[in-house]
Amino acid sequence: MQLSSVISKKDIYFLYQPIYNLVTNEVIGAEALMRGPDGQPTGFIFEEAKKLGFCRELDYLCLLKCMESAPPIPRLFVNVYPSTLLWLVNSEKVKELLKMYPSDMVTFELVEMENVRGYISELADAVSELKKSGYSVAVDDISSGFERLLLVSLLKPEYIKLDRPLIKNLGSRINQVIIKNLSNMARELNAIFIAEGIETKDELKKVMELGVQFGQGFLLGKPG
Repeated sequence: MQLSSVISKKDIYFLYQPIYNLVTNEVIGAEALMRGPDGQPTGFIFEEAKKLGFCRELDYLCLLKCMESAPPIPRLFVNVYPSTLLWLVNSEKVKELLKMYPSDMVTFELVEMENVRGYISELADAVSELKKSGYSVAVDDISSGFERLLLVSLLKPEYIKLDRPLIKNLGSRINQVIIKNLSNMARELNAIFIAEGIETKDELKKVMELGVQFGQGFLLGKPG
């Protein structure tokens, strides 16, 4: 796979995984998941992009393409690197995105694969500007460390997402306490708390018992 060719030809496509209100079984949105020309997953392609210095170009292409191809859904969740989001605001590329999809139906989901401590205040300012345009923000993988909690504190996201590792170990009392406390924290902050990676009926039952009201995963709906 020649990444420069993939980018120049815009040779990527998207699958969309539904996100549910677990109480009402209503679809509240879907997360856009990028695939390469031969079905390569997001992580593989972005690792190549990092090595070759094409990460921002690929990230921006993903934003444009997923908005262009999105099916009718209540809300579109789009993954984005924090540095790309900062660039979007500083370069005024947001104006291009506003033409692609209604801003009040788009949530930028900040991925965790970057250290943002060097520009976190600038990122907070950029998020504030995006919100003025109608966009909302999600902080992904909330359980992965202090930096994610710091992002929640500074960015005041409308959505907070819990990653798979805690979900698959729900038999652990410690994990149960963490999930319950994170869910309560989100509620206190008026943020919607979403559990990712729900794959079994037992996991679904347990996360709901812990106060989680929104989720996504193969049990609820596969990317399509």
